[in-house]
Formats: sequence, structure tokens, C-alpha cells
Amino acid sequence: MDSRSMDRRRLGMQAEDAVQSLLSDRGCTIMARNFRAGNRGELDLVVTKKNRLIVVEVKSRREGDDYGGSIAAITRSKIMRMKRATAVFMTEKSIRGVDVCFLAACVTHDRQGRVIRIEFLPI
Repeated sequence: MDSRSMDRRRLGMQAEDAVQSLLSDRGCTIMARNFRAGNRGELDLVVTKKNRLIVVEVKSRREGDDYGGSIAAITRSKIMRMKRATAVFMTEKSIRGVDVCFLAACVTHDRQGRVIRIEFLPI
């Protein structure tokens, strides 16, 4: 793995850590992180709050990147994979009778790699 890939991976893990911490601080219970549903996809974070299952896709970018922002990386096919993976997760965990919400957590890092902003958007 080259140094740029390692840097992106490190920033991605840092973004997931920051989002997980923020959601915990807001009263959410973390159920899973990086849940893999075989070839159906992966879920970055799955949390619960009250009677709601919240599936979070974490995307991060450095401040000033010209790639359309974090949300631009969440395509229609990505959303479909998230829904399939969520169905697998709910079956494996025997979860029924809850509302399911899908969110994008858009994380912005400064040039030194520090998290400077987290925005949640429904997807």
C-alpha cells in the first residue's frame, strides 16, 4: 500500500472515530462498526436511539478538495448496497419493528488531518 492510500485510510478511520464519538455523546448506542454483509456491502456505523436504527455512511475530505464534497461520493448504487447490507444486519441481529434511517456523515479535515467539521445529511 502506498503512502497516499495509507493516509486516506488513516483519515477515514479518524473520521469514523470522530462520528462514533459524536453519536455516542448525542445518546446513541453503537451496535456495529464496519459491518460486512458478504457481497452485499458494508455499513460504516450502525447505531440506535430510542426505537430507531440509524445506518451511517462516513465520508471524509480534506478542506478545499475539489471533488464535489463528501456527499458526492455516495452514489445510487452505494445506497442500494447499504440497504441490502442493512437487511442482512437486521436479519442477523433479529431486529424488527423499528424505524430505519440512513445518514451520510460528511467529515472535513484540515490540511494537518484534524477533523474540523461533521455534517449529517439524510440519504
